[in-house]
This record gives sequence, C-alpha cells and structure tokens, in this order.
Amino acid sequence: MNHIFLRVIAPASILIPLVVAPVTRKQWSPALAALFYFLLFSGVINIVSTIMAAHKINNLPLLHLYTAIEFCAFGSFYYLAATAPLVKKGIGILIILFPILCLLNTLFLQPLNQFNSNVRTLEAILVALMSLFYLGRPAAQEKGPWSRDPCNWVSTGVLLYFSGSLFLFSFANVLIRETSAAAKMVLWNLHGGLVIVMYLLMTKAYQVCKS
Repeated sequence: MNHIFLRVIAPASILIPLVVAPVTRKQWSPALAALFYFLLFSGVINIVSTIMAAHKINNLPLLHLYTAIEFCAFGSFYYLAATAPLVKKGIGILIILFPILCLLNTLFLQPLNQFNSNVRTLEAILVALMSLFYLGRPAAQEKGPWSRDPCNWVSTGVLLYFSGSLFLFSFANVLIRETSAAAKMVLWNLHGGLVIVMYLLMTKAYQVCKS
C-alpha cells in the first residue's frame, strides 16, 4: 500500500489541477497559463519516472533535468505574477543562473546517478522565498480580497511543499545511505502528501478564476 501511495496516488494527484484548470482557461492570467503548461510537463515526467522505477531503471538522471526546469517554471510564474520591476529583474537573473548551477553541480559534485541534493535544497529555499515575497507583498499590490487572487493559493501550496521538503532534500543522500527502508518510506510518503496538498491548492487557484 505504501508503494501504491508513493508511486501511483501521489504522482497521479497532478491530474486534479490538469482536469479542473481548462474549465476556466479564458480567465487565466499569463502566470496561471505558464503554471498549467509546467503541470503538463510534470505529468509526463511523472509517468516516465514511474515506468523507469517499475523496470528498476535509475530515474535520478531525470531528476537532474527536472530540477532545472521546475525552478525555471516557478521562476517564470513569479516573474509574470510580480509587478515590482526590481523583483522581476531579480527573478529573471535567477532563471538564467540556476540551470547553470544545476549543470555545474552534475558535472563536478553530484553526478547523474546521485540525488542532486545541493541544487534541490537551493531550489527549495529560493522558490519558498519567492512565494513568501508574493504572499507578503504590499497591500497596494493586492488584487482584491486575498481568497480571490489565484496566485495566493498557488503560493500557499508552493510554500508548504518546498518548506516542508527542505529537510528531505538537504539530507536525502545521507538518509538513502543510513536509514532503514521503513524510515525512508515514511519520509517519502510525507513528501508525497505535501505534493498532493500543493496540487489541491493549485486546483483551488484555477477554480477561483471562475468568479
């Protein structure tokens, strides 16, 4: 049952926002459109990763690629959602630099067959900070009531996921080597739970577009 949750239920939860979102397509902001296309990409990666795991093929090389694209996707989301020129400029610089850091990390520190904890940790910190900046923006930049802004729902899910996964990303290689199979399963199931919560909050974001 644990394997079903981790390999099937948690990854398949991405279907919830993918099914709900198109209903409000005409009301999407550019940020929500960018997020939707990333979710489509992420869904494909989930399928490929699950197939590789089922055939006992190391899918960590896929994670190295996914990490760079995931950061650029969330960076693009916040670049499009932000209104302050300085914030947009900073995010734009990070979108350029982060993939370069990912490549350097893979070439010199953590090869393709190893969990890329260095850049996963950095990504978690940076994306969590971007979500915090958005949630804590000045009142003058708010678009009506908090609950009516779809990007607030996305940011809440993003913040919960990346802050909640920070410990796991930071010490993943140590945990893989030093902990029991049962302990690893508990930790990765918690991660799967955070994934589901994030996707549910993203679904709410697209539902808010209707009104």
